[in-house]
Amino acid sequence: MKGAGIPLDISVPSKELRNKPAKVLEAFTNDETSLLNDDEQFAVTLRSPLESFTSRLRDQLTAAWRTHIESLLPAINETSLANLQNAGLKKPVAQMREIAQQLASLRSELPSSDSVLKQLKELSERATKAWSEIEKVPKPVLDFLRKASRGQAALSDLTDPVRKWLGEHDLLNLLRISISS
Repeated sequence: MKGAGIPLDISVPSKELRNKPAKVLEAFTNDETSLLNDDEQFAVTLRSPLESFTSRLRDQLTAAWRTHIESLLPAINETSLANLQNAGLKKPVAQMREIAQQLASLRSELPSSDSVLKQLKELSERATKAWSEIEKVPKPVLDFLRKASRGQAALSDLTDPVRKWLGEHDLLNLLRISISS
């Protein structure tokens, strides 16, 4: 994961734990039955600490993996996506949702191969592209689209630049005018 640019802060096993396998091997080399004679001590001095370290290591790797995946999507909530989708930006919003779903699937397990890292890179590139499509929309147009999607846009909000942009993107026919009291 570190080779894929994922920042890792991994704890190191104690010196005692790092030296224990060599001691076990030495004892086994001298006497093959040594592991059988000292089963309880073996569990206390090697197996339990090793299992504990492995568990901590897995937790640290999982946290780093999840944090990395979460960093790949822009911080945008579902309500904003729904507003953008309702406002006519269906394609990039659908792409963002699909990517988010795929990333959530990847987030659930540590990568088991380089192909997962490659898939993650491709998803990140697709997310950047989809988000850039949304970001290309001028702010006044986004503001109008958000208001219109909630039924809160006034006719005065439909300025010439907004109208022009909507026309260029074949969204004018999606507008409906109503009278509100």
